[in-house]
Amino acid sequence: METKQNSAIQNLIEEVNETILLTDDYINKAIPLIRKLSEEFYNEPDKDAWKQLTDLLEGMQWILQTISQIDSIKSLQTIISDYKIWNEYVQVVSKSHGIVEELENALINMDYILIGDMLQYEIIHVFENMNDKLNFLKSRR
Repeated sequence: METKQNSAIQNLIEEVNETILLTDDYINKAIPLIRKLSEEFYNEPDKDAWKQLTDLLEGMQWILQTISQIDSIKSLQTIISDYKIWNEYVQVVSKSHGIVEELENALINMDYILIGDMLQYEIIHVFENMNDKLNFLKSRR
């Protein structure tokens, strides 16, 4: 019985660590794309820019979902490498929810300059903060 439980815990640890690695990889690839995308919105965005923005919003939604799934694990403090840093990461990601709502308003109003500003000054900042926390969680594995 104890061996099954230890095996289940080990599998959970591996799944959480894999999710952290996948999220970190996504964020590292997204940051330079967000910079480029912000420039697209300062000019007239083309069809590709709109697709990239949609992909970014879906990526942010995926990050929010993974946070929710991991955060719902009972005894998470025994699974995650640094529970304090994890909570800081959750707070950083939670801030992105409000930014997404603001971004949706900018989209409704077709305010391209505001979209570019939000990408450049808010979303990149959140992604860089998430990256810092994830790097610390990765190094503690």
